[in-house]
Amino acid sequence: IIASAILINKLLHRIKNNKHKRMIDLNIKKKLISSDNYGSLSNETLILVKKDIIRTNILFYLITTPIFVILFVAAIYDKAGLNVILFIIITAIIFGIMFLTKTLYEIVTLSFYDKLIKIKGFIFRQRGNNELSVLYYDMTKMKYCIFTQNLFFRHIDNAQLGNFVNLIGVRTNKKVKIIRILTF
Repeated sequence: IIASAILINKLLHRIKNNKHKRMIDLNIKKKLISSDNYGSLSNETLILVKKDIIRTNILFYLITTPIFVILFVAAIYDKAGLNVILFIIITAIIFGIMFLTKTLYEIVTLSFYDKLIKIKGFIFRQRGNNELSVLYYDMTKMKYCIFTQNLFFRHIDNAQLGNFVNLIGVRTNKKVKIIRILTF
C-alpha cells in the first residue's frame, strides 16, 4: 500500500512536470541548446559544494538529534516498555545511517572531478517552498530532460522560479546524470 502510494505520487509528479515542460517558451529552450551551456567545474565551486553538503547535513543532525533524545528521555521517564525504547534507538540509528550514507555518496561522487560538468538549466516549476524542477538539455540523449531536487536546509538565493541555474552532472557514455542544483 505504501509503495503504491509513493509510485502514484511520483507518476502524478512526472505528469505535471511534463505538462509544465510543454508550456515553456521556445526562446528558453533555444538558450538551453546552445553550446556554451556545458562547461567544466572549477575547483573553487567544487569546494563550495562539498562545504554546503557538509553544512546541510550537520544542520540536519543538529535538528534531529535533540528530537530523538527527547523521545528517548520521554520513553524512559514514562517507563515505556523496552520495545518502545528499542524502537526509538533503532529508528535514530537508521535515520543517521541513511543520511550519512547519502552525504558520503554525494561527496564521493563529487570527487570524480574529471567526469563532472556544469550544465545550464531553467527552473520551471516549484513545489512547496523547497522542491524545484529544472529543465535542461542532455546533449548525449539529444532531448530535454527534467531534474527535480528538494532543497530543504539549503540556501536558495539564486534558485528561484523562472531563473536559469547551473547544475552539476556526471557525464557517462549514454547520458548525463544530474547530481544537484548549484544554489549559490
